[in-house]
Amino acid sequence: MVSDRKGATTFRTGRHAFEKVLKECTVLVLVLPRTPESLNLISTKELSTMKRQAVIINVARGGILNEDALLQTLRERQIAGAATDVFLEEPAGPHNSALLTEDTKDINLIVTPHVAWVAETTTRDMSLITKLNVEAWHAGRPVNVVV
Repeated sequence: MVSDRKGATTFRTGRHAFEKVLKECTVLVLVLPRTPESLNLISTKELSTMKRQAVIINVARGGILNEDALLQTLRERQIAGAATDVFLEEPAGPHNSALLTEDTKDINLIVTPHVAWVAETTTRDMSLITKLNVEAWHAGRPVNVVV
């Protein structure tokens, strides 16, 4: 299921009411930009409507999923678990994120650094692709052209 915007009264093709998605999903994956409208999009009210077996995965931006509300929901076992690689403040640590404190060890929470994609092979591949693109352009055969 794909949600339309929170509060929408008409829905784009293939989209569902935000509230319906929260109530029916078992896995909620957050993939959206952080804007003034999306800040704290998922907080206590939204989390309380979800199924107990639901899991939230936040790969969007920090601040869309309210960290304090998520932590409370996990502690009370209102949802099954969560995973995130983004935080309201980055770089994140125990000093600025409740999700990274010692007392989160016993809840079903997975956190990874937002820069997890910066692997040696990724950096090498990006450099090679850049080199090949420049060489192709110089030879009059541009590739990966964005118009």
